[in-house]
Amino acid sequence: MSTTDKTFKDVMELYDKYYEQIEYIDASDNSILKTIGIDVLTGEACGIGMRVLCDINDNAQRLISEFMGGIDCTSPGWNTSAHKSLMLTWDFIKDLRIYYLCTQYEVVIYSYGNKNSYPSIYCMTHDTWKGIQEYFRYIWNRDNTKTRIYTARGGLRNQHEFSGRIE
Repeated sequence: MSTTDKTFKDVMELYDKYYEQIEYIDASDNSILKTIGIDVLTGEACGIGMRVLCDINDNAQRLISEFMGGIDCTSPGWNTSAHKSLMLTWDFIKDLRIYYLCTQYEVVIYSYGNKNSYPSIYCMTHDTWKGIQEYFRYIWNRDNTKTRIYTARGGLRNQHEFSGRIE
């Protein structure tokens, strides 16, 4: 057995030990937007084809404001059933989805850039991440996959070291 096979075997044992503690989310699945309170309506409302019109509820409005650092950039609902409406890019929606998941999980990993797979999101606790990170790093290195690892250890805002103020 070669060293590479042994290493792969070792990391697969980690996967077998921890896989039930990881929530996998298909990054292209927009059903989480309903949970957040965002109803994506149409891209036809944007004259340059860059943004999509979204209706949002109170929960989504709070989340977007928190994500934007306290800014409320919504307008009254454009449709009679909507609480508020706004235009969002798909990149903003992707980042907001990850931000929302960071409010629900301790570690959120966005994996992308591998030509052989679709972008994926993995959510877990810090303890699970500590236990399984060798597996992920091995697979990502082998497959040349780009990743972003988000941890909300200190909360969703940074604390200024000198003053103690929450930024």
